[in-house]
Amino acid sequence: MTELELEYLEWLNDICNTDYAESEAPAGFKIAIRNLVKETNSVGISSKSIQDMSITYLQGDDRMNSLVYSHIYPYQKMKW
Repeated sequence: MTELELEYLEWLNDICNTDYAESEAPAGFKIAIRNLVKETNSVGISSKSIQDMSITYLQGDDRMNSLVYSHIYPYQKMKW
């Protein structure tokens, strides 16, 4: 894993109250990390138009739900 992927793994562990190491991360974590790394360059842009320079941005919660939360939901543990 790259440094960025390890940071995302740590962040997901914090959200889910888990302590998965790099080698034991479940499939949902790996999918979420891959989606986050892939989307890092687009920074929430849902569409662009060169003529008249139009850019449409995604809402933060909608984007995070589709990229991350839907994949890590089964792994979340309650904090006591």
